[in-house]
Amino acid sequence: MNENTFIKKVYKYAIIRNKNNIVHIVKLYDLIILCIFLMFSNVAYKTSAQDLTILHNQKIDSLYHAIQTMPDAKKIETYHYLSRISYSNPDTVLRLKIMQGFIFEAQKQKNTEEEAYALMNLMDFYYYFNHKLFNDNYEHFMLFTKNNKIWEHYFYVYSLKISILIQERNTNRAIEEANIMNNFAEKIQSNFGLGTSNYVLGKIYSERNRYQEAEKFFEQAIDYFSDAKSVVDKIIVYKSLLYVLKQQKKYTVMEKLLPKWEELRKERDKELGFKELAGHFYIDIEYADLYTNMKNFKKAQTYFSKINSYIEKLSPIYKPAYMGSLMNLYKMEEKYNEALTIVNELLEYYKETDNKNSALELLYYKSVLLGKMGRGVEAADLFEHYVITKDSIDEISINAKLDELQTQYEVEKLNMEKQRHQQFIIAMLVVISLLIILTVVMLIYSFRIKLKNKAIVARILEQDKIMLSFNIAQTKTEIDPEIKELAASNNHYQQLFERIENLFRTSNLYTDDSLDRKKLAMELGTNDEYIREAIKICSGQTVTDYINGFRLHYARTLLSQKDNKDTLDVLASLCGFKSRSSFHRLFLQQYGLTPGEFRKLAMK
Repeated sequence: MNENTFIKKVYKYAIIRNKNNIVHIVKLYDLIILCIFLMFSNVAYKTSAQDLTILHNQKIDSLYHAIQTMPDAKKIETYHYLSRISYSNPDTVLRLKIMQGFIFEAQKQKNTEEEAYALMNLMDFYYYFNHKLFNDNYEHFMLFTKNNKIWEHYFYVYSLKISILIQERNTNRAIEEANIMNNFAEKIQSNFGLGTSNYVLGKIYSERNRYQEAEKFFEQAIDYFSDAKSVVDKIIVYKSLLYVLKQQKKYTVMEKLLPKWEELRKERDKELGFKELAGHFYIDIEYADLYTNMKNFKKAQTYFSKINSYIEKLSPIYKPAYMGSLMNLYKMEEKYNEALTIVNELLEYYKETDNKNSALELLYYKSVLLGKMGRGVEAADLFEHYVITKDSIDEISINAKLDELQTQYEVEKLNMEKQRHQQFIIAMLVVISLLIILTVVMLIYSFRIKLKNKAIVARILEQDKIMLSFNIAQTKTEIDPEIKELAASNNHYQQLFERIENLFRTSNLYTDDSLDRKKLAMELGTNDEYIREAIKICSGQTVTDYINGFRLHYARTLLSQKDNKDTLDVLASLCGFKSRSSFHRLFLQQYGLTPGEFRKLAMK
């Protein structure tokens, strides 16, 4: 920033407009003296990001309070500017007031484009702070932008909806919506929509730990966004791309990619007219994580110190990410006490914010830390608590889906009642919906009764079986369309899959190390190709992977039994594995621990 530019920016802080649009100068003499001092002392070039942020936040507050005295034409322009620059402002109440005022003013002036922009910002706010309000307003926003063909805002909020489904682990629905989005974007030939659909598909693959596929989708999204007017979308995709690279430990690639992300961030700062600390936070934290993973702890600590100098200037939502990364640094440095302190602080934070999924992940992380600290009994108890808590969260999730189904049914019913000629369809939907709800409720009730009558170990194994049921096909292209159409029409594959699961749950057939799809087909009296397709469609797995899943659960049960003295070779054979090496490899891949490590943790 040169001297003249800085003087102009300081001068802007000195002007306000009254009702007659007359410009007044506030303490102009003091400002001139300040500008001269800044030029001659070269302070303008040394102003810290924190100081600029303070001036920036003061500017937001001043503009917001002065906006009512502006002429109508100026109000819209000012609200648009405020909505852009207030994104990382820690005062979320002020930010919400700005958006609500913006929407009201745009509606008052019948400015559809600006109303859509303001509503999009409000939906973005709800996404970060209140998912219920986001869902309550989602349909209205999508209908409004679709009717007015404001596609960038439409696809952006669509992506937020899919992100919520991913966070809720409703992967089936997320995949379905992502494909609908992609098909619609192709239909209207929207590069932005195609880029967004590739981005959310990458997020889905990333959530399922299929990082190579996720990387490809993120790279395709960047290509689609290459002609975008704003760089903000590329910045978001780069953030996700760096995450999947980190999971694959491609640290050299990350080190080359981070400067490109920084350049985009600088372009974004030019768009905004100031240095947005929130954006630079993500870059700094990524550098810190990178050097932590590369075990260059001194360099990592430099970035943590940098972040610590301005973290309080940001919204509270950024602090958990900072603390989580710092926790990982301490763990890598084997400073387990410091890492444990942060884990406990984060657990309290997630408890206050009712973030059950994040708290659950920390319980597992804490059990690992306790194990490394030699506190084996506490680690084992906490791991058991982790499994029980996970079961409880999954049960809540099922009830939430039932509530969502009931809400959807009510909305659908109200809409169809307006069309008299569809009364027959309404009646059928009512009957089908009630039958579905009754069936699901009965299954849940039966499941709860079983849980109460089983010991803790049996409950852990039951939880693993429930988790197996969430393994789904990741992409429609993996399934033969003709077979899928057949499954949809007569439910044959679903029924066959249920028979397979019932067989495995009621017998130890999977402990036969020669078991394959042909043997399984003979056992069930069906065709081996049907076996393959049923498992692939309903679980997303190969027959071998599916059978190995049950073997691993059985192995975990045996390893948890304190009176079991069998060697790992014997256990591998008992569970159906042909060799100890394959047993060791698959167990480590599934649970992140070797069989020997798991047994030690369970026995203490």
